[in-house]
Amino acid sequence: MRVLYNGSLIEEINATLPVSDKAVWFDFGVYESAKVIAGRAFYPEKHVERFFHSADLIGMKMGFPAEEVLAWIHKFITEEKLGNALLRLFAYGDTEQNKQARIYIFGLGLTFYPNKFYSEGIKVITYPGERFLPQSKNFNMLLNFSAYRLAQEKNAIEALLINRDGFVTEGTRSNLFVVEKDRIITPPAKDVLNGVTRDLLIQWAREKSIPVTEKKISKERVYNATEVMITSTTMNVMPVVMIDDRKIGSGTVGEKTRELYLLFREKQREYYKL
Repeated sequence: MRVLYNGSLIEEINATLPVSDKAVWFDFGVYESAKVIAGRAFYPEKHVERFFHSADLIGMKMGFPAEEVLAWIHKFITEEKLGNALLRLFAYGDTEQNKQARIYIFGLGLTFYPNKFYSEGIKVITYPGERFLPQSKNFNMLLNFSAYRLAQEKNAIEALLINRDGFVTEGTRSNLFVVEKDRIITPPAKDVLNGVTRDLLIQWAREKSIPVTEKKISKERVYNATEVMITSTTMNVMPVVMIDDRKIGSGTVGEKTRELYLLFREKQREYYKL
């Protein structure tokens, strides 16, 4: 597959950065992931908006307007005839003049999780640590990698990060929601990466008069929640029934989680007119 580099399609083998580039040394870059289904990206404008916001937060100049990058996404999907794919956007900044970034767009296989994950729930673990500039989707990813690798070793699907104050913030690649009786709570947006799926779910839930509150959530509070779920571009709304080998609630997928999962699936089908 080819790669789109600053608007031009090139062969993947030519999409390289020299090891001497200081952007590589200092992780001076940001990335974004968007879902493509049946040849159409899912809310690409929201992903591009977050892409640029991530760059702003680390003081990186893109050098291109957001509208142009959005057009590149449509161009790449069309030219490469993408069906179902995970679209990756990388931007490495110019550390010297900081005028124009190197922006790469390419496609990967789209992960589809087994149906039993949604019907029976998954296991996750907790991991101590907090991301640098959490609202920015930047390349400082060692914490995420280490936590996710440990989760895999423990036969878990995800790791939830615990900050220095003992609050659960987010997953390595997901956002967190907990249910306490009939209340749905998620960590404050200022403490986490504002996931596109997270924002859409909150918006659609409130439109259905399902209240969602942003509030700090302790580790013990997560353990004692009635229900727990995580959201991401590839997972959509994923039920969690076990954390650190501790059963959550009844140990089965709860009613609120199922309601939000079905709501998200309905909205996605509407978007794609399925």
